[in-house]
Amino acid sequence: MMNSTNTNSSLISTWNEIGTIFNNQHIAVLLSYLLFWHHTMFCLVSCGSLIYNTYIQREQHINVKND
Repeated sequence: MMNSTNTNSSLISTWNEIGTIFNNQHIAVLLSYLLFWHHTMFCLVSCGSLIYNTYIQREQHINVKND
């Protein structure tokens, strides 16, 4: 089992190796792309759940009125 010092040093060395392949602009574009899709999916799921929840509440309200 690795301790946290070895894990941190390996993460730092991995990050430095990535930095030698990509410059800061590439990393910024990649992060922007990932954040864009993360926020897009979050908004779509939130809107979908809001619409679904509204539909369920409406159906329950109609069923209560009919009983």
